[in-house]
Amino acid sequence: MNNLLLTARRLVAPAVVASTLVQTSRTRAEKEEGDDDPCAILPEEDEETTCTICLVNRQGPCRDYWRKFERCLKDHPIKKDDQQDGESDVESAKEETAHASAFCDQYMLPWLTCVQSYRNLYLLYFNYLSQTDLIEPLEESIRDEEIVEWKEVNVDWSPYVDWVKSKGYTTWDLFEILKHNALPITPRPEYEGEDPEMVEIEVKVKLQNEELPLQIAYAKDQGGLLLGMEHFSEKEEKPEETTFKISFRPSMTANVQFYAFYKNDKDEARLLSSQPIHLIKEAAESGEIPEGTIQI
Repeated sequence: MNNLLLTARRLVAPAVVASTLVQTSRTRAEKEEGDDDPCAILPEEDEETTCTICLVNRQGPCRDYWRKFERCLKDHPIKKDDQQDGESDVESAKEETAHASAFCDQYMLPWLTCVQSYRNLYLLYFNYLSQTDLIEPLEESIRDEEIVEWKEVNVDWSPYVDWVKSKGYTTWDLFEILKHNALPITPRPEYEGEDPEMVEIEVKVKLQNEELPLQIAYAKDQGGLLLGMEHFSEKEEKPEETTFKISFRPSMTANVQFYAFYKNDKDEARLLSSQPIHLIKEAAESGEIPEGTIQI
């Protein structure tokens, strides 16, 4: 694990940090004498990489802050203890690591401040990338006979109902909003000047399905866009069920579909797939939102 992941993992939301990081390069020729900011000169085009955190943060309003931080950590790599020959080398590596970390703080802190201001946007970026890299290949590997209906999904919809109440909406208002905003194919997330409004909900899921352990739980919207996912690992002792969280844009999400993927070490697999759950119906059935005149 390299220096970029070690530094970022401490300070960034887990939904944004993933995979091994590939660092960018900088030549001596790019540095100018008397330049107060050694990371000010950056190549016009990004270096190719497959690392998720790099691809996520090279987008949007925090791109420039991230590129400087990424560049700094390339120029000040952290040395691994296991690569040193003796105790003195280990201590030297630790000192160099501390120095590199402190030096790159001047670039890390502005990036973190920016990301914290656009947490929802960068979560959307992360989900979009994860869908391509993980969920789509997973679903392509599932055979038809391995797909089973997830009949009773236990979802806490109260945060969504609270959002509807805070806006003073009726179900008719929701229908009119979603008629224009909830597209059948959800577009790639783009920066539109501010952090998008999102609602987070919690879903209960069984950790085993007929002795198959849970590997991944996730959800998608009416356009097939990933709304969130969570990985699960086997433990010696664990409860019968657990929870995972997803976030969605309430003004653009008409329905949500939930999935739970189970697989054992014998490659026996099963994908639970729920029917689409219509959010307007959930709001109406809460008893807290005026129903309006719409038929669900």
